[in-house]
Amino acid sequence: MDVTLGLGGIATSVDVTDVAEKATGSRMEIADREIPQMVSVVTQRTIQEQGINDLASALENISGVTTQKQYGVYEWYTVGGYAQQSGYDTLLVDGMTLTGNRSNTQLNNVEQVEVIKGPAAVLYGGTGSAQGGMVNVIRKKPQAVPSQDIVYRLGRWGLQDVGAGTAGTIFGLNRLLYRVDTGYSHQDGFRQTGANRFNITPSLTWLINNRMRVTVSEGFTRDRYTLDGGIPVGLLNIKDFPLDRKLNPTGDFQLSRDWQNQIVFQANLTNRIWLRNSFFKRRNTDQYLDAETLAYVPASNTITRAALYYQHNRRPVQDVTDIGGVFNFLGMKHTVMVSYEYSDQFNYSNRTGTTAGSSVAPPVTTLRVADFLNPNFVDPFQYPSSFPRSRVDYSDMSINAVSFQDQIRVNKRLAFNFSGRYTDFKRRTHNDNWLNDVFVSTGPEAGARHQTPFNYRGGVVYQLFQGYNVYFSSATTFQPVNTIPADGKELDPTTTRTFALGQKWEPLHGRLKINIEASKKLDQNLLLPLGGNLFDQGGRGSSKALDFDLEGDLGWGVRAVAAYGYADPRYDQFKTSAGVVLDGLRRQYSQRHLAKIWLTKQFKLSEDSAITASLGMRYISPVVLNTLNTAFIPPFTKFTAAAGYRRGKYDVSVNIDNLLDRGRYFVSQINAGNQLYPGQPFSAQLTVRYRFR
Repeated sequence: MDVTLGLGGIATSVDVTDVAEKATGSRMEIADREIPQMVSVVTQRTIQEQGINDLASALENISGVTTQKQYGVYEWYTVGGYAQQSGYDTLLVDGMTLTGNRSNTQLNNVEQVEVIKGPAAVLYGGTGSAQGGMVNVIRKKPQAVPSQDIVYRLGRWGLQDVGAGTAGTIFGLNRLLYRVDTGYSHQDGFRQTGANRFNITPSLTWLINNRMRVTVSEGFTRDRYTLDGGIPVGLLNIKDFPLDRKLNPTGDFQLSRDWQNQIVFQANLTNRIWLRNSFFKRRNTDQYLDAETLAYVPASNTITRAALYYQHNRRPVQDVTDIGGVFNFLGMKHTVMVSYEYSDQFNYSNRTGTTAGSSVAPPVTTLRVADFLNPNFVDPFQYPSSFPRSRVDYSDMSINAVSFQDQIRVNKRLAFNFSGRYTDFKRRTHNDNWLNDVFVSTGPEAGARHQTPFNYRGGVVYQLFQGYNVYFSSATTFQPVNTIPADGKELDPTTTRTFALGQKWEPLHGRLKINIEASKKLDQNLLLPLGGNLFDQGGRGSSKALDFDLEGDLGWGVRAVAAYGYADPRYDQFKTSAGVVLDGLRRQYSQRHLAKIWLTKQFKLSEDSAITASLGMRYISPVVLNTLNTAFIPPFTKFTAAAGYRRGKYDVSVNIDNLLDRGRYFVSQINAGNQLYPGQPFSAQLTVRYRFR
């Protein structure tokens, strides 16, 4: 008997290996849309469309976020109306803390930028994530699919950028993945604030087996800037005062060298339990000399200039261990994570001066305004060529913290999130005396700080329908008090409690994301100055905020990025040592309204070619410059545009900034509003990108 067997079917198996990081809002395998906290994102596509190569420009696409770029290099971030200065952990890279001064860095190695709104102390520490929020930079990661590209950009004021990236497998081994990104940027700069920036970031992922992997990332950055102290407010009343020339003498500089080392080990211990350890070691040197304080004296029509010099040397170490799992308990699904963090933020700063233990920058000569107005003016002042140490300042901030998080899914629509963190914070400082770069003596302990706050986040998320979630949450954070008063009084941390109500919507089958959040923040234990380096506590503040973010495809070949932020941070109870009551006044460096919109239309020419056209607008309402609310940056609106052509592996685009050339407006501020920075006039840049694969 002959038997013929027919083909019953074909089975194909596909092995998928996850090499991505956990979600920022939870640090677990939970989508940010299911977390009761607002997370705003600047995607790689937005970065490329807008021709962005610095973090300050990228953050313009986030609701309620502004950047004060001091002296042309250092960045302060105002999030939700709260200005967060250097020295705190407002900025993270791949979830690890970057303390100290923040230089304006390149983005050639960055995949996306994320901002967590409100207190984030439970997940990312507490020494600066207070109040407004924090910025997390996500770097590009190794991948199995081969990818190589090179980009060249040129523009006004001597701008020339070149960058390259490559990724894939090593020797064809599917378990050994790599990525290397590098970039160099040169710019003479508007107002002669030039910069030479270089970075290279190699990374390697070893997929040990189907359950374990380890990623090693290195990052080296070397940036050198010429600085700008801005323009004293009084000079702006002089007719035709040149806004394109700085008042700093030749020779001021900032040199930053940053070496970052990160090792991330991840393992699935069972089908339900996982382990992750992130180790981060950094060596950072930040050297600076600038005539940063400028004052206009109308009586003599002169400008007095005072310089500052230092060299910060940061040697932080951070290690975070997470253990998580998924369990069913009482008929509900629990996604749990327990974490331990150790952080040692060690820093020593070299100072210069004429006597042992002093810190006095080289004096800078007074400048006559009449001489400066001469188009052929050359500043005769010359800085010294060396800066012998007269003092070395040491500080060490250490953190030992334990935290937990439980995401409870009651059913398909309802979920709760509970998180808590106990932090043991210690800080010690002392200053050593030197003279002519020779060690003299060890200084006494200036004082120690030991604070142990507990922070929490609790919230609920409810899905009204597919792709639309609403949430309510309350969270706290703390900001340690590093001030050591004359009486040695131990001051309590400043605390912030936030209440937030929001919605996360992903219409058009997830192609569009719309996030809206209304929040109220309450601040306690603000310092009350009493004079003579004495302080009391009991000051209170509050803020009401509204944030709106939209990003994605609208249809008909139109893509949109839109953001609007409203914030009104005020002092509720505050009295200065001079007896001035600040009750009801707004916080410094805050604005009520901030809006950004960017629209891109694509015209497809063929299967592998298209033309794009983009138009953008950004508006900032008046910015408060001092605590008495007597000085403001006037409101301004800036228009931008872009046009691009893509064919196969090539991209060519032109980006235009300040399209209408609106002239005298200002983009940054320092020193309680005494010095302002003119905005950059009309400029254009050309970008050419080639993808090898």
